[in-house]
Amino acid sequence: MLTLRSVNFLHVLVVIGIVCCLLPVSVNVTAAEEAPGEPEQTEDPAPEGWLFNAVLGFNFSCSNYDHWTAGGVNTISQGMLSEFSADYIKGRSELNNVLKIEYGLTKLADDDYKKAMDKLSYDFKYRYSLTEIIKPYLNVTAYAPMADSYEYYKTTETVVADDERYEAADKFRTGRSFDPINLEQGMGVSFQLVSAEKNAFDIFIGFGARELVTSEFYLNEDVAETPEIEYSKVDSYEEIGAEGGFNVIWSCYENMELISKLKTFYAFDEGDNGKNNTLTSWNNTLTLKVNKYVSVNASADMIYDTNVLEQAQWKQIVLINLSFQLLGQD
Repeated sequence: MLTLRSVNFLHVLVVIGIVCCLLPVSVNVTAAEEAPGEPEQTEDPAPEGWLFNAVLGFNFSCSNYDHWTAGGVNTISQGMLSEFSADYIKGRSELNNVLKIEYGLTKLADDDYKKAMDKLSYDFKYRYSLTEIIKPYLNVTAYAPMADSYEYYKTTETVVADDERYEAADKFRTGRSFDPINLEQGMGVSFQLVSAEKNAFDIFIGFGARELVTSEFYLNEDVAETPEIEYSKVDSYEEIGAEGGFNVIWSCYENMELISKLKTFYAFDEGDNGKNNTLTSWNNTLTLKVNKYVSVNASADMIYDTNVLEQAQWKQIVLINLSFQLLGQD
């Protein structure tokens, strides 16, 4: 549910993203006014060849209460966030490969452990620089859960008789390990509007396709009312359409960085649900680096996928992260 607190947090991220687009421009104008007679400084060319980077991140929290009159619930939360990348630059061509692993568990009181996050994703991107601004691109993305996924209910009113996905009266399985697998492909043109040492902003537009490979595909949340209509078991699902979005990287301070990525896809043809499906994903991460190993991350992610749910899905996380830079530069 989108609360006032999450709205305020997202508004802050939006304002920061807008400022990051304007700040580099204003800095360049100011510098030109202060030193009109100085010769223009040329930046060193970007290094060519392969650049590898690997970061392992872990977080853990625990609270325990014993005869604590003020109240409280025993909790245990643990997670892992890791990212591995391999980039290649040669002349006007640039290749980016990113593998991300997110997995976390949470336990409340005497309940069983439940997943807090679970995603394995791989992203490949190729860009060719026609000019410093215009850069055609080709992109391929794949992502899937690594373990079974469940939705939990407080009552048993939603249980459907003879539905094997209800493994308990209050436990409904919404996915299995690597099921579903989401595949996305896109090609088009990106426009690099800001490109600095620590700040970047680009927008892109093009054509895209996406496939969903699954054994249990759910169209929306009304499975309990009309299960024979609301879900179907299929081997794959394909859509072709248009895509667009933006990417922002802004280092507002030496130890603080904001990354905001938005991508939206609109299908040309109607799907099995009789609609031109839309998929929009918006990922925002604000990182405050305390030292070489400890950082504080605040993230707000939104997914709007009419194939799954007719409303936006939100996830907000604030955590202290212990990370290790295995490869690459700090």
